[in-house]
Amino acid sequence: MNDLGKNKKIYKNVCVTEMSYEGFGVVKLKDFTIFVENLLIDEVADIELFWENKKIAFATVTNYIKKSKLRIEPKSTKLLQSGAAPLCVLSYENQLKFKQYTIEKLFKRNLLELKINKIIPSPNEYYYRNKISLHVLNENNKFKFGFFKKYSHLLIEQEALFLAHKEINEIFLKFKEIVNNNNDLFTILTNAKFNEITIKHSNFTNEKQIIMICEKVLYLNTNQKKLIKNATGINSLILNIRNKHDNFFRTLIGNEFITYKINDLKFKVANDSFYQVNELQTKYMYECVCNLISNDCNNVIDAFSGVGTIGLFLSAKSKKVTCVEINKFATKCGIDNAITNKKINITFVNDDVTEYLIKNNTNTNDVIVFDPPRSGIDKKVIDNVAQAKIKQVIYISCNPRTLVRDLILFNEKGYQISFVQPIDMFPQTFHVECIVLIQKEKPKQSI
Repeated sequence: MNDLGKNKKIYKNVCVTEMSYEGFGVVKLKDFTIFVENLLIDEVADIELFWENKKIAFATVTNYIKKSKLRIEPKSTKLLQSGAAPLCVLSYENQLKFKQYTIEKLFKRNLLELKINKIIPSPNEYYYRNKISLHVLNENNKFKFGFFKKYSHLLIEQEALFLAHKEINEIFLKFKEIVNNNNDLFTILTNAKFNEITIKHSNFTNEKQIIMICEKVLYLNTNQKKLIKNATGINSLILNIRNKHDNFFRTLIGNEFITYKINDLKFKVANDSFYQVNELQTKYMYECVCNLISNDCNNVIDAFSGVGTIGLFLSAKSKKVTCVEINKFATKCGIDNAITNKKINITFVNDDVTEYLIKNNTNTNDVIVFDPPRSGIDKKVIDNVAQAKIKQVIYISCNPRTLVRDLILFNEKGYQISFVQPIDMFPQTFHVECIVLIQKEKPKQSI
C-alpha cells in the first residue's frame, strides 16, 4: 500500500462511468483506474487521491461539478464519511437495483448466463444490526468512538449508530457518557489501553451485552460494575484482552452468552461465536435453505456451523445432521442448543472443515451446506465433495467474488448451478448474501 500522506494528487473534472462492487465510483484514466468514494455514475467532480499503487488509486471528492438525480441526502454524514455505509446516498430501491445488477454482472462475466432470482429486501433499512463493533481512541482526555476510514488510520467519530438496533444505540450513548464523565472509570480504561467495543442485543430475550477490548487486564470494583450496569441496562459485561501475546475473555457481569430465537428455535451464542446480524432476514434465509432440501434427505453436513443455527433448522428435514465447527466455544453452544431445542438427530464436531472432510468418509451424505467466512472454501474441500459424489451442495456466501471463484471449481468438477437467491442482509452497505444450490450432474448416457 502507498498512503500518499501530504503528497496528494488532484484530478479536475473527472466523470464516473461505472460503479465498483464495493460502491466506489470508477474513473478510467488510460491504464490507471481510480476508485472514488461517494461518487455515482454520470457524476462529475474534482477529486484528490489518498492512496495509490502502479495500477489503481483511491480518492475522495473535493468539489462536485455535476450531481446525479439519484443522489439523496444521507441519514448521517459521519456514517457516510466512515465508509461503513457507502450506499446511503441512494434510495433503498436503488440500492437493491445496484446489488442485483452487481450480482448479475459478476455471474454473467464468469459463469455465462444464469437466472438470478430477484433480491429479497430487508424489512428494516436502518436499525437492523444485533451487533456492532467500534474502534476507540483516547484523544485530549476523551474517548472517541467510531470507524476507521478505509485505507487510513483516521477515526470518523460516530454520534449515533444508525445501522444497529435502537437498543444498541441507547447503550452506546449511555456508555460513552459514563466512561467520559467518571474519572475513575476513564483512568482504569485508559491504563488498560481500551481500544475497541462490541455491543450486542437480542430481540427475543432483550438481553444486552458489552464486550470491551483492551490490551491489558482491568479490574472494576462492585460500585463501578453497578454503575455501568444501571446506566446501560446491560445483562453482561465481557472483557477481551487482546494483544500480541494474548487473546482471552473474562466475564465481569452476567453470562458470557446471549440467547437469540428464530421461529421456535432458541440459540445460545457465546461472546466470540458467529451469529447473523440481521435477525429478520436470517429467518427468510434459513427457510429458503430448508426449502431447497428434499423431504427424503438422510444425512446432512452443516459446514462452518457456528452455534448450529442452520443445522438445527435442517434437523426437521433430515434423519441426521452433522455440524462441523472449528471454534470450540461455538461447538459447545451448539451442543447446548441441540439439548435446549430437544433435537436428538444432530451431532456437533469440533474440527476444521477441510481436515474433517479429508479424514472422514462423506459418501453417505446427501447434502452439504457451506456458510464459510468471506475467504470462501478451500479447493481441497471442493475436491473432497466431488470425490464423495455428494448430490446437493448449498452454498451461503457473504462475498460474491469468492463465491463465484468457488462455483467455477464446482462446475469444473461436474456440478451445475440450479438456483441463485440474493438476500439483502446489510442495507446501506455494498454487501450481499447469496444462497446457491449446486447439484451433481447426471452422467451422460453413451449412445
